[in-house]
Amino acid sequence: DLSSIECGWFRPIKIRGLRLVDEQGAELVQVAEVETELTLLNAMTNYRNLKTVTIRGASVHLDVQPGTTNIEQALKPFLDVAPAQNASVPTSTSTAIASPFVGRIRIADAVVHARDSVDLTSWDFILKQADLPLPTTEQPIPPMNLVGTLQQTTARPGEVLMGGQFNIQTQPLAQPLGSNPKPDLIPLKMTIATNGLPLHWYDLVKRRFPDLPLERIVGLATIQADMELHNQQHVVAQIQTAQ
Repeated sequence: DLSSIECGWFRPIKIRGLRLVDEQGAELVQVAEVETELTLLNAMTNYRNLKTVTIRGASVHLDVQPGTTNIEQALKPFLDVAPAQNASVPTSTSTAIASPFVGRIRIADAVVHARDSVDLTSWDFILKQADLPLPTTEQPIPPMNLVGTLQQTTARPGEVLMGGQFNIQTQPLAQPLGSNPKPDLIPLKMTIATNGLPLHWYDLVKRRFPDLPLERIVGLATIQADMELHNQQHVVAQIQTAQ
C-alpha cells in the first residue's frame, strides 16, 4: 500500500506513504518517503543498478520469537527457493546471499520497535543514520555504518528503563589462503563506539538466536573498541576505552 508515487523518463522515482502488512493485516513496515536516483529510463535499461536509495521516516514493528521473527515469517514464502534451482550451483564457503542488484541504501530517522514475545519487554532502535551498500558475490558483507540510539520502552518487573547511543562500522575480514571458514559465519571486523548502552538488550538477540553461548549480559557500556570475529570460538578485541 502507498499514498503516492512520482516518476518520469528523466525524473527520479519517489514513493510516499509506503506500508507493508502481513496476512493478518498487522502492520510490519511504514515508510514516509523513499527517494531514488532511478528514472524510468534507468529502470528499463539497467534495472539491476539501483544507485542510491534513501529511506526517510521508516518504522518497523519487529516481534522477536524463539528462533525467528514476525518479519521473517511474513517474508518466508518470497524467500524460499526451490531445491531444483540450486542443484547445479557449487557449494560455497558461505551461506551469505549476494543481492542480484547493486547500489546502496541510506536510511535517515528510522525506528525499529522490537518486542520480545516471551517476556514482553520492548526496545526502540532509533537509526539516525545508516549507510548500507548491497551485498555482492565479491563482497557478501559490504562495509556498513550505523549511528543511533537504543531505548528500552518496556522492562521486566523491577527493572528501570534504560537507553544509550551507538556507532557501529563493519567490514569483512580478508580470509587467509587455504582457510576453510564455517558456512554460517563470514569473518568480520567491527568498530564499535557506545555511550551508556544497556547490555541486557542481548536478551532480545538471545531470543532470536537461542544457540548463542552466553545466557545473559547486564550493565551499561561506554566503550570504543575494534573487534575481529573469525568464528564462534575465535574473537579478537582491541579495547581503547571501557567503562
